[in-house]
Amino acid sequence: MDFVWEIMQEQLYLLHHAFKIEIDVFVLMVNHFHLIARSPEGNLSKAMQYFKSTTCKIIQKETGRTNQIWGSRFFRTRLLTEYHFLNCYKYIYRNPIKAGLVTRVEEYKFSTLSGLLGSQPLLIPVQCDPFIFDDKFEKTMEWLNTVSSAQAEDSIKIALRYSDFKLPKINQRQSPWEDSLI
Repeated sequence: MDFVWEIMQEQLYLLHHAFKIEIDVFVLMVNHFHLIARSPEGNLSKAMQYFKSTTCKIIQKETGRTNQIWGSRFFRTRLLTEYHFLNCYKYIYRNPIKAGLVTRVEEYKFSTLSGLLGSQPLLIPVQCDPFIFDDKFEKTMEWLNTVSSAQAEDSIKIALRYSDFKLPKINQRQSPWEDSLI
């Protein structure tokens, strides 16, 4: 996994510079990855095609694998509000906890959070993270490490299936996470 992390970091560095992709969050899991990024020049599909293709070729070459590395095309969801962004931010950074790999978000070394906190070198050019580098650092870490309800997590997972982030209604009403944090 260390080897794959290095490849991902190098390729995200290149993606940022070659395609002008602005990276906010990246978490590498055993069989997938999560990324929150922006593409002001509108070339995210092309950038992700390049990223997945290139990382796949490098991993296959270095490991001798011939099987597919990544699943189907990437799933892009446009986050329309600050709450959408923040809830996805938490959902992604908590993914290793949900998978049983760590007990706290800051313990997982294959994430941009680990590098931002200085736990390891970070080659990925992440946008300034105002949730880590402000006067509310402890509150942010507490929030990230607080378990969300199963209903909240399921709602985020469903919302990420749409091209525009769309939380499902609950009891015929707007989701409470449209304008609050999970």
